[in-house]
Amino acid sequence: MLVEGAARGALTLARATGGDEFGPDDEAVATLLATQASLALVLGKAREAHEQSLLVGERDRIARDLHDQVIQRLFSFGLTLQGGLARVDDERARSTVWRVIDGLDDTIRAIRSTIFELHPTATAVTGLRSQLLDVVREAAAALGFEPGVQFTGPVDASVPAEAVDDVVAVLREALSNAARHGQPTGLTVEVSAGDDFVLVVTDNGSGFAPGGRQSGLANMRARAERRGGRFEVDSAVGRGSRLEWRVPV
Repeated sequence: MLVEGAARGALTLARATGGDEFGPDDEAVATLLATQASLALVLGKAREAHEQSLLVGERDRIARDLHDQVIQRLFSFGLTLQGGLARVDDERARSTVWRVIDGLDDTIRAIRSTIFELHPTATAVTGLRSQLLDVVREAAAALGFEPGVQFTGPVDASVPAEAVDDVVAVLREALSNAARHGQPTGLTVEVSAGDDFVLVVTDNGSGFAPGGRQSGLANMRARAERRGGRFEVDSAVGRGSRLEWRVPV
């Protein structure tokens, strides 16, 4: 069965042992069946490409709307609040306004992460951001929930190609450790790129005492130190864990 000049399958005919040989009519029917099957494959492929095109277009539209409408309005609200702080004398009220501003910033970062997941050009297969999101999705099955992910800065552009494998491996190890040992009900992944590339994984699981889980942690620490960075762990039994992996870029 040929599709666009390439063989995509074969139709096999069988007959009972001792039965009649296949004749010209049998061959004609078989040829017709193979032709119809090839046509079905071509139409199926065209329909799949059309549906994929519609999906990509819709995701692109949603990403633009989120950026042009939602993020811009949130940013404007934050600036308005920040500008009004000069007229607020009560310290408690100022603290409340700052918490609202911080909340708006967190919301903007979360929406931007969603935009990168939706936008086809932002999640190129080779991009670090896309690879990290894939690792998080894979870990969701073992964790039993979808971890929160937050990106800040030019993540794809800042990490040299030779360091990408280290970053992906560290995140996979951190999420795997949390799923196997910590049994958390909540976990967040924060990725930021500036003078340093920083990967932070925080969970609310069972935690662990100093001296535990050394093999995986030692591997993550070695990957950081090899690139002139550092790896820090903050954990205790019963209060979850925070892993910070930092390397200069």
